[in-house]
Amino acid sequence: MEEAGEARLTEHQRKWLARVQACEVSGMSVAAYASEHGFPVRAMYDAKKVLVRKGVLPHSGALKRGSVVR
Repeated sequence: MEEAGEARLTEHQRKWLARVQACEVSGMSVAAYASEHGFPVRAMYDAKKVLVRKGVLPHSGALKRGSVVR
């Protein structure tokens, strides 16, 4: 069953969602995963950025919104 966010994705975005999730499960670095699967590293980061913006993937940066740095 699809989650609500996934229902709003295009086929292209679903393909990249599957790739991003597979990369995370693999334990490989993004660069290694992209190289092994024959697509540019930049494409993976760009796709992840779109998917985070759509609310399908969580933000995974070092600093999340609302974080306080002291």
